[in-house]
Amino acid sequence: MSDDNRTIRTSGIILAGGKSRRFNVNETTPLHKGLSVLQGKPLILHVMEKIQKVCDEILVVVNSEMVKRSFSNIFRDLLATTEELIMKVKIVVDEPLDAVGPLRGVLTGLKHSRGEIMVTSACDTLYHPKIPKVMIDTLKYRDVFLVVPQNPDGHLEPTLLGMKITTHVKSLIFSLQKVKRGRLTDIIRLTSRVGVITLHEPVLNINTREQLRHLMIKEELNDFLELITPSEVRVVYLTSVAWFEAFLHHFQNGELEKAMTCLEKELDAIKSSPLSTLEHHVAKDLSFLKLMMNKRARI
Repeated sequence: MSDDNRTIRTSGIILAGGKSRRFNVNETTPLHKGLSVLQGKPLILHVMEKIQKVCDEILVVVNSEMVKRSFSNIFRDLLATTEELIMKVKIVVDEPLDAVGPLRGVLTGLKHSRGEIMVTSACDTLYHPKIPKVMIDTLKYRDVFLVVPQNPDGHLEPTLLGMKITTHVKSLIFSLQKVKRGRLTDIIRLTSRVGVITLHEPVLNINTREQLRHLMIKEELNDFLELITPSEVRVVYLTSVAWFEAFLHHFQNGELEKAMTCLEKELDAIKSSPLSTLEHHVAKDLSFLKLMMNKRARI
């Protein structure tokens, strides 16, 4: 897997713990989004095939034992002819952690993975197969802890993340569950050195059946995905990290006024950073915190 003298083990984490609510709106027969078929195979298999080329193991994180059994049965048939892939795949159920949403899936993957480098992908996200390799190479050979693609409009794509799994990084990410966080952008906000992969076209996230039907009529899906290619990688240094860490500390201790001050400082720092699109995530936290403080004031 590596050109170095010592092989660096890599883990691929596929997040499949969502409830597919938007995908199943007005549908009489609900279907897990990852199992919906595009050009003859489930969406999750499209993701697996890209990740397995650069990862030593693949962990599929689901939200219940029932879904795990369903996936196991389907994978048994799907992967029967692909011995290399079936040997890599393991299905795990979300750990009973305080974190919510996709962050719980990432933490579960961290607990079960054996890699020194980890790439996470949603089960319903389509992109060029070069992207996972660029992420892993960036983590191996550049001075960064985390890698994330950036769409042409400047917004980051946290449904795809690459991370170096150090003790420090693990402790930072697990600290998010103490305050019941769930957004993957929080991981970025906790990272001082970020590798940013600029994309020519935005990553495709399949949220509705209409989006899926639109893709089905494209004659050459691979040619379409060729457009979603990485153009450059740059290293971004975030000076706002300390303020976010301080916010989490004060929020956990119920010190809302101090937490508010830290968020305001973080917002100021992010506005002048190359990742200013994180600004609206900080603004959402500020709005939520103001509501909490108003409620406390009325008690």
